[in-house]
Amino acid sequence: MKKAWIFLIALALLAFSMPIFADAPAAGSFHAWNQGNFYPVFVWGSNSATSGWGPSWDNVKSIDQEWTFSYDGNNYGFNATFEFGGDNFANTGNPATAAPSISWFATYYKFGDLVKVTLGKPRFNDYTDFSVIEGQNFKRFGDSDFMGIFQVFPTPGLTLAAALYTPDVGAVANAMAGVSGDYGNNFGVAASYAAPNLASVKVLYRASEATLGGAATKLVSGSVNVSAMKGLTAEAGVQADISNSSNTVLMAWLSGGTTMFAPLTVNADLALKNSSSPSQTAYFAEIQGEYVVMAPWSLGVQLGYDGGSATGVKVGWYGGGSGDWTGLQIWPYVKAAFDNGSSLKVGFVYASADSAGASNAVIAVPIIYVWAF
Repeated sequence: MKKAWIFLIALALLAFSMPIFADAPAAGSFHAWNQGNFYPVFVWGSNSATSGWGPSWDNVKSIDQEWTFSYDGNNYGFNATFEFGGDNFANTGNPATAAPSISWFATYYKFGDLVKVTLGKPRFNDYTDFSVIEGQNFKRFGDSDFMGIFQVFPTPGLTLAAALYTPDVGAVANAMAGVSGDYGNNFGVAASYAAPNLASVKVLYRASEATLGGAATKLVSGSVNVSAMKGLTAEAGVQADISNSSNTVLMAWLSGGTTMFAPLTVNADLALKNSSSPSQTAYFAEIQGEYVVMAPWSLGVQLGYDGGSATGVKVGWYGGGSGDWTGLQIWPYVKAAFDNGSSLKVGFVYASADSAGASNAVIAVPIIYVWAF
């Protein structure tokens, strides 16, 4: 009889607890991403061949370990990029490769579907678009800046945002030293609107100082992404650096692609960069064709040109903005791409000019690896 009572009590507790656990929020999800470039062969001009690692835009040089981690939970989350060069994990030895280095990080909180707060040093992509081939965009609303972002979502598809940039993080020390912040030079506003299966529009303005009281960088940008036709991608953007009224720097780009001829994918990036003082204009164009032979394997080629009206003037988009080469580019490759975003790309690059726009040609064998989950 005693065992029967124990069984009935346990059954009642189980029945009572089931609705509680049924309503419990789902567990969050972790994600990670890393890209590295290995060059077993790299020749610059008449110099002898060498080998090494990239990409050059990395904060920490040497063999690349750029690990982007993120956690998305129930209305809160965290994300960051953590880097170290080679095996120098403990921040010792050569200062040029000393690590670890945190490129960016952020914590966010959502309150229903109405408000979102992001704090930290975020790489914030909500108000910028990316080109199809090189993944290039403009200065982000949050681009590894110490800042706080407040977003509201008044109607479906519409978001509005305001940001405060804090170039010096020692608030107490600044206050005690009498250093005041210029709020007019350290704030941003942004908005986006998306019409499902039609198009999205994003605009932003940001003003930020490198240090409190220093010169402010002021940027205005806008972009549009058209998604009305299945299998076709089309997007365009423009950004103006209005920090100096006598020297406005303008960057504009157009990008698109199609999968209508599957298993063949065709993409294109076009861009120009203009400076008013002195008057200089650089042009960039690249086309990519990739044919899936048998999943996960594909064959592809990237053909492009990056140069301008004067030596050294360039848009600088090759290699995702690595700046390693310019001029005419010819890049055939073999690629293995996996469902989780991981990939391995092996190819041969010829470029007619080095990154300074001089006559030193570049010949390289890049092996680009990406792991993700």
